[in-house]
Amino acid sequence: MLFRSRPEEYVKERIFDPLDMESATLVQDPAKVDRQVVRGVGVPGGKSPDDSGTGLEDTWFITAPWGFIGANMNALDLAKFGQLFLNRGWSGTSHLLSPATVDEMTRDQLPGVKAEFAGYLADESSFGLGWLVQGNFRWPWHNATLTPKGTFWQSGNGGSLLWVDPRNEIVGVYLSVCLMDTGDLMNPGWDADLFMNAVTAAAID
Repeated sequence: MLFRSRPEEYVKERIFDPLDMESATLVQDPAKVDRQVVRGVGVPGGKSPDDSGTGLEDTWFITAPWGFIGANMNALDLAKFGQLFLNRGWSGTSHLLSPATVDEMTRDQLPGVKAEFAGYLADESSFGLGWLVQGNFRWPWHNATLTPKGTFWQSGNGGSLLWVDPRNEIVGVYLSVCLMDTGDLMNPGWDADLFMNAVTAAAID
């Protein structure tokens, strides 16, 4: 597929701007670098390609359009992105995604398939398209005990998490300064699960 613009421009035009995500970018504005959270790691092992430091504050990480780990935004803009999926593709008075697309992205695409990650064997993969999906199995690092089946989420660099709970109509954002590389990928040292439980427990009809 050919794009007439750079990846960061395309994403801004098609996603960030329509959702009014004013702070969101794939390439950090140099004028806002001082607002960048720097605690954390950008790559496995915590070093940039030139071995100069811990990824999040490195120029190579901030200025490259990393679609899979490099989006920068505040909590409100991240929540707007999650709201798009809770609304099944609706944003304001227009559709950015069709309901069918959202349904496919947020359902388990690998039913009955086991998964192994960092030496840990899971009974269920529970992966959608770009999202992890809550099934019967609960991954240790997202082991919120109150989130119902069908909740979907994605974690990010430096200890961030966005989750969407359609049953309780919750869009949740957890932003921390957790150093993700603790040497044990099954225990990243954050409390996202406790925060998710607190939010879910506070939900009322």
